[in-house]
Amino acid sequence: MGKSENRASRHALNNEASGVRFDLQAIAHAGDLAVYGYEFLYRGQVRPSSADAWTSVDQGVLRYLASEVQVTGKPCFINLSHESVLAIQESSFAAACKRNDLRFEMSEAIAEGELFDLVCDKVNHLCGRGMQFAIDDFGAGLDGSRRIYALDSVSAIKVDRNLLVCAASRPQAARMLAASVSSWRSAGIQTVAEGVESPELLDFARDVGFDLVQGWHVDTLAPSKRAVIPRSFF
Repeated sequence: MGKSENRASRHALNNEASGVRFDLQAIAHAGDLAVYGYEFLYRGQVRPSSADAWTSVDQGVLRYLASEVQVTGKPCFINLSHESVLAIQESSFAAACKRNDLRFEMSEAIAEGELFDLVCDKVNHLCGRGMQFAIDDFGAGLDGSRRIYALDSVSAIKVDRNLLVCAASRPQAARMLAASVSSWRSAGIQTVAEGVESPELLDFARDVGFDLVQGWHVDTLAPSKRAVIPRSFF
């Protein structure tokens, strides 16, 4: 992306009337649906159209979190692109984590060759400094297991809705998913069922043994919050 396009993306972000809007979608305990934490979901008027524009959004979120103590009072999940992981300085991650309990989500987007190695090296370095990373949308891409085994530490695995739906309709797949969830828990890794959009899928996530659930149906039982981040952070 050229500099003019990047400037245009920032200009669009900075001209939202009251700031840049985010939904804080609840992530709830599977058993009693008590809220465990929240995921920041971008709801700005202009959707970023490039990797650089998304990096600008991610940097703004971290600046905001570095300035505010315990924004939600609970763990917050922040989805980061591969480009954001590489571009954002360690000091920015550390400043945001100092004031808030954060889980950074490693993207499901396919990263080939050197890019994958660079991202994993950066994530492992940050984990070594005490920061926590989750695997996002496990089962959506082609490198879910690859991400798990390439990282020194994984705090949570978020299983994609499509994998959840597929397993719910196939007994053998359900048993295999339950075995994976049990294995991850034994390793001290939290498990999150994403895209829980019906009572039936919630029941399935509970039967499989997921720790946490997230999705539209969960939103009706554990409502999301909203945040407007001032323009100055972007």
